[in-house]
Amino acid sequence: MKKHALVIGGTGMLKRVIESLCKEGFHVSAMGRSHDHFAKMMEEISAPAEVSFIQADYYNPVQFQEALIKAVRDRGMFDLAAVWMRSDASDSFQWLLQYIAKDDKFTELYEIKGSHASREPFKGLDTSSLKWMRIILVFRFEREKARWLTHEEISEGVLKAISLKASLFTAGVTEPWEKRPS
Repeated sequence: MKKHALVIGGTGMLKRVIESLCKEGFHVSAMGRSHDHFAKMMEEISAPAEVSFIQADYYNPVQFQEALIKAVRDRGMFDLAAVWMRSDASDSFQWLLQYIAKDDKFTELYEIKGSHASREPFKGLDTSSLKWMRIILVFRFEREKARWLTHEEISEGVLKAISLKASLFTAGVTEPWEKRPS
């Protein structure tokens, strides 16, 4: 069976992550709310045969859980997960951590967070079945003016963190904090 990756939030800013994982031999299960966004992404990437869409909303915990259980039943537990979920969906994220951790297969889970996560402590988790790491997306300076990262820069940062297996990785800069874009 092929290596299996989960990407949540991949139909937009993480589409290059999906494409790269496919090129590395993964079958990617991409979760999103909109089939239209997924279809558009599929037109823009190579190796679309290696991607399956999971239409689910992580704000709907029952739908989220059922969709992930089905993906695992169909393609096996995830070897890798790159997960962009908003902070107010913490119940679904905690369920995902527990679901992966109870399986015997080892999974690398990269939680992708926005700039405010750079102000929070992070311990992660490293067990026999799960290594939970964090990627923080912040900002860059261009001609002394701060701007948010582009989708391409976000994907580059996520892929770099995955290649380094970094427990905590920051894509962009966090200081000076008061200069971050509004």
